[in-house]
Amino acid sequence: MNKNIEFSTGSLIIEDNYISFHKKNVRFNNSDTISRENIGHVDNQLMRVLPNSEFVHCFQLAFFGLIATVLGLFIGAYSQSFAIFYVGITLIILSGMLLFVFLYIDKILGFKIATPILYSIFGVDVYRITIQNIFGGDNLQFLIKKDELSLLPNFLEFKKEKIYKTENQINQKKIISNNNVYDDIVKLGALRDNGLISNEEFELKKKHLLGI
Repeated sequence: MNKNIEFSTGSLIIEDNYISFHKKNVRFNNSDTISRENIGHVDNQLMRVLPNSEFVHCFQLAFFGLIATVLGLFIGAYSQSFAIFYVGITLIILSGMLLFVFLYIDKILGFKIATPILYSIFGVDVYRITIQNIFGGDNLQFLIKKDELSLLPNFLEFKKEKIYKTENQINQKKIISNNNVYDDIVKLGALRDNGLISNEEFELKKKHLLGI
């Protein structure tokens, strides 16, 4: 079975043996996968993230400020009101201050001043979906927008029972058989030590058990 569910952040693909999420706008390592045999507890956590880096959002703020400044000059020339112009200047100054604070205070000194402000302006509410790997491998994690939570399927419905390879089953049977032979030889040794069978009988039966 193949089932695709499209989100704004990527594509959820459900295949016969695997579930994977292919992220959009990511050039390298853009997919995460989990075996359907390994599906465990599914968790979702509401969080706020920045769509881009702090640098990008600082420059976006400066760009908006530049546009508002230019428009404010034209509007002010006709209406004698320069409110939009002053808003644009404020945005440019704010973007410069945020970039300075982020580079020299947040990054170097470890304070979190610029980042929360950028989160409040540009942040997006998303859910982080986590499908736990019950066999100790990597969990499957991906982000979706807040209003897309209803699109998620019930992942436990796609869980498959763990199927062991035939070779593993054969090897397991060999181990059990070898253990039984070893136990029988130990018992024969105890009978010999107690004088219930002779050493010749012990050697003969041991060879028989070992298939010699």
